[in-house]
Formats: sequence, C-alpha cells, structure tokens
Amino acid sequence: MNIDTKAYLLLNFAGVDVGSAKQILSQAGSEDALFKLSRSQLCSLLPAEEKKLVRIADLRESEEFRREVELVEKEGIDMVTFFDGSYPFLLRQISNPPLLLYAQGEKDLLKRECVAVVGSRRASFYGLNVAKSFSRQLARRGVVVVSGLAYGIDTAAAQGALEEGETIAVLGSGLLNIYPSSNIPLAEKIKKRGLLVSEFPLFASPQRYNFPRRNRIISGLSRGVLVVEAAQHSGALITANFALEEGREVFCVPGPVNSPTSNGTNSLIKEGAKLVENIDDILSEFKWVLPSPQAPKSNNLSLSSAEEKLYSLITPEGTDIDTLCLKSGFDIMKLSKILMDLQFKGLIEEQTGKVFVRCA
Repeated sequence: MNIDTKAYLLLNFAGVDVGSAKQILSQAGSEDALFKLSRSQLCSLLPAEEKKLVRIADLRESEEFRREVELVEKEGIDMVTFFDGSYPFLLRQISNPPLLLYAQGEKDLLKRECVAVVGSRRASFYGLNVAKSFSRQLARRGVVVVSGLAYGIDTAAAQGALEEGETIAVLGSGLLNIYPSSNIPLAEKIKKRGLLVSEFPLFASPQRYNFPRRNRIISGLSRGVLVVEAAQHSGALITANFALEEGREVFCVPGPVNSPTSNGTNSLIKEGAKLVENIDDILSEFKWVLPSPQAPKSNNLSLSSAEEKLYSLITPEGTDIDTLCLKSGFDIMKLSKILMDLQFKGLIEEQTGKVFVRCA
C-alpha cells in the first residue's frame, strides 16, 4: 500500500470527512507528513480540528490500525479515495461524499451506469418477485443494479441481477463483517461477479446510525432509485429522499392500497415519483447507449402445466394481456400470478401496455 492510500485510510479510520481531510492535508503539506510529524506537531496543525488530530495521532501507531492495513493487503481489498481518478463521478457530486471506499470485486463497475433497487426488509412475495424480475432485466440490458444487501428487496435485487449481469452491494458494516450473516453466501457470489463496497473499517459492526450513511452511497452511485416496496419512514424512503436531494430520478412500483409495505411507495408516487410497470419506464428517462436485450441465462426451468400453456401463447413479438386471457381461459387473478411467475423465472418480460414478450 502506498503512503498516500495509507494516509487516507488513516483519516477515514479516524472518522475524518472530505472537507476536514483537505484542511488537514493542506496544513500538513503532504500525506506522508501524517506519519512523520511528531505528536505535538500533528495535534497543533489545525486548532479547529484538534480532537480529530489527537485521534489520528493515537491511531497511527496503534495495533488496530496496523492490523487494518495488513488485512486490506492480505484480502486484496481496493481503496478508492475521493482524490482518486477512479472515484465514481456521480458519488463525488453529493453533498457529503465518503472520503474512502473499501471495494472488493470488480472495481470497474463503479464507472458503469447504475440504478439502485431498494425496498422493505419485510417484503411480500409480490415485492420480492418484482425486485428480482426488474433487477434481472436491468442487468440483462447492461445496467449495474445497486442495493444494500439487507433482507427482503435488497437480497432479491442482488440475486436477480447476478442471474443476468452485475451488481454492487453497499454495506452498513465492514467488508469482513457481513450483515446479515445469512447473506454471506450471496456476498461471496457478489465478490466474484459484482462489487462489495463500504466506507466503514473492515470489522465495523452494523450500527443503526450506519445505515443512513450507507443509503446516501446507494443513491449517490446511481442515476436513479427504484423503490419496490416500502413502508412509511423506512430506510428505502431515506434512500429515495437522498436521491431527490441530489437531483436523481426516483421510480416506484405501485402496491396494494391496504398493504403497510406499500404506503411509502404509493405516497412517493403521489408526491411526483414516476410510477413504473416495466424497465422501459426506467430506461426511457436516460440517454444511455445500452446493448440490445439478450436471451436470459436461465435454462432447464421446471414449469407447471399452466405455466407451459401460457408460455406457449406468448410470442417473441409480444402478446397483450387480453389475448392471453381469452386464449388461456384463465381468470385475471390466475393469469396475473402465472405471468408474474414466468417473469420471476426470466422467461418473459412485460412491456408498455400490458404486452408480454418471450425471452427464451
């Protein structure tokens, strides 16, 4: 690890933000001065930041910081600092960008076009299906799906994206303290075909106050935020509010009026968020040059007789829902459930006007 990166790691470890880091480094004269100056010299650099400088002085010789440096190198973790050329352009624009990101996996994903998919930890079957289906389709189009690796919608979003492309998971804990622990296997998959990101030290625990900080990174990395299912005052709404403050697009999937986990999303729609029914409603907002949709990678899926019947009626050119209802003989409730299941399996996509197209 070079001395500049080590200095930024130390500043981040001490809880220093970008503004204070600039002031401290300006007074010190260089990054390596943080390690060369005596304790008294370091602590007297900037009277207004004395408490932070005392902490830096204490940490730089500590076993705790030495161990952090060793583990960063041993685990092959990339350090992306605010002063690097590889720091994400969009994230740099937010009001309080992280000084440093710990990154494990495909770091180049930070340069790609991203859409965040967020929602309730206590998601319904409907919400999980929608999150997985939308994320799969976005990934198939070359968009990187960003989420928070939490239970529920975040997990479904990451799983769906990995089926067809790449995903970024932003943690509210350290990269060597995955939370929730049940998502450790998913995190391992993301390291191989995506990117894990955190601004917190490697073994940082998932403290309550970490998650709003995590959420600003999720929205900060993304051109837009898709809220699939969210109750009032939920973390997903915090992410949406960060997005609105930073001038990003906010999209919402409408939910049942009697569902507590849809109150937040339905309220956002009332307040002007864009209601979406398919990924074209999202992609139409951006002038991206994306590859043409590819056939899904899911193969050898087991289909029920009803799924097989409905799938056979859907053409690659598209079949509208009225035609499917007439030809299948299914009532609208049963038809809607089977269509959702086929989308969940990545076999069909919904387009504007309740038209469904075959993907495989």
